Parts: sequence; C-alpha cells; structure tokens
Amino acid sequence: ECVLQHTGYRVYRDGAQVAELPADAMQYTDKGLADATYRYEITAVYDSSRESVRCQALPVTVGDSSLDAVAAANGVDVRTEGTDIMVDCPAASKVRVVAADGKTVFTGQGESAYRLSVGHGVFIVTVDGIPYKVVVR
Repeated sequence: ECVLQHTGYRVYRDGAQVAELPADAMQYTDKGLADATYRYEITAVYDSSRESVRCQALPVTVGDSSLDAVAAANGVDVRTEGTDIMVDCPAASKVRVVAADGKTVFTGQGESAYRLSVGHGVFIVTVDGIPYKVVVR
C-alpha cells in the first residue's frame, strides 16, 4: 500500500522554482518583478520529496496597472485603483473574477460598472468569456 502525505506546493516562474509553500497555503505573491509577462506553474509536494506533474502554465502580465487600463476592447475597461479592480462594460455583460488559487471572488451581470475590493494578488477577470489578467499590487 502506497500512502503519500501532502506536504506543500512548489511555484515555478518561467520554468524555475521561485517558492516552496506549506500544504495549507492559499495564495502566493511574487514581489519585485519587472514589467513583463511571466508563466507560472504549480506542483503538489508529498513526503519523500515526491512531486506531482506541473499544472498547466498560467501567463501573468505585470505592468503599471494602477495607472493604465489593463485592457480595453469591445467597450470593456478593466483596471486597478489601489487594491480595487474596476470593470466598466456593457450592462448585459457577464463578469467573473477568479483569484490565482482558483476561487471565484465575484460574479455579476446587469451593471455597467463594478468596483471590487480584492486586496493584493493576481486575478483573472472574465467579461463575456474574454479573460483579462490583473495584478493588484
């Protein structure tokens, strides 16, 4: 019988390990990065240093999102103000915000403007099925 004990996670940026987290970790913040697009992968770590296969890479774009709009297309504007995500969109649009850990932070429809207090982190904002990557610093 083979029983493995989950002991933590490893975080990889652009193929290189950047962090080792405990099993109860729910988030990770990668600070001090230059403005660019990075690819993140995560693995589960078990006792005896066994490691799962890496998850599908998630591209994350870091930029001066607090000053400039992250995206503007089809009447959609996604940006940050402090630790809030601002979404302006057509009123019929479906809006969903998911944190980097996969947890849904917000879902909504019927408004043309949303101000969502999310704190620091990496988020995917989806407006009518189109994803926008947002880093809140």
